[in-house]
Amino acid sequence: MFEDLWPSYGDYDFNDFVANYKIQLHLQNKNKVMAVHIGLYINAIGGSLPYDFYLQLNNVTGGQIESIDRGECENFGGDAKMMWVDPGESDKNPAIFKFDGIRSNIHKPEGSIFLNTEKGFEIEQSKLGRISYMIYFRNAIDLDNLNFDSFNFFLGKPIAEGSNELQEIHFSGQEPSIFGRNYYNEKLTNTNMDGSKKWYSSNTNIVWAIHIPTSLYHTTEKSSFMKAYPKFEKWITTGGAEATDWYIGHENRNPEYLMK
Repeated sequence: MFEDLWPSYGDYDFNDFVANYKIQLHLQNKNKVMAVHIGLYINAIGGSLPYDFYLQLNNVTGGQIESIDRGECENFGGDAKMMWVDPGESDKNPAIFKFDGIRSNIHKPEGSIFLNTEKGFEIEQSKLGRISYMIYFRNAIDLDNLNFDSFNFFLGKPIAEGSNELQEIHFSGQEPSIFGRNYYNEKLTNTNMDGSKKWYSSNTNIVWAIHIPTSLYHTTEKSSFMKAYPKFEKWITTGGAEATDWYIGHENRNPEYLMK
């Protein structure tokens, strides 16, 4: 789940990009990975800013990528694809992929402005955008290089038309890519992150992207995520030390602010 107004807090509805994802490692043997299978469900896009969805493999260089094959692809309005983005020095820099054509849905209700974030314009789960890819490596990769934190999903958009530099939004603790590093450093001065010691985390631990190990109801348009999940603020501002059950159970959410 992403809030796309970084580095400001905006409406903090956390529904600007919402996706479920699943990653499977295909092993050559118990310690080597020959391919990665990535599956995506695009649950909601409540942001109007032209952000695209990206993936950086932190511990795999671009030169180690052999090919990308698309598997299932359902309910998108155009040609959905996953593309390797070349940052130069592919044998040195991490592999970066852009998911193109996944912001549209052929089942988007007429009259809706956003995708699955407005009451009365819900989209059934079976009609959500779904896509999968296989990434094959030139040579098998050590399993230790493909742990959970190696999969650095983020949002990115050009800082200006035609620019190769990106304004990026990452999970807390994940560094910006080579395309977003300069812009990130520029934005640190005189913002709510100028004293933070963690990437993409404010001085009070507020973040702009979260991942949860289960499916989760997302908010309706302009609804505060902290009102929808009242214990979330305690969890995030304590760095995850307290209110660890903030997303579990009916008692910890307010249906008034949530999509079905």
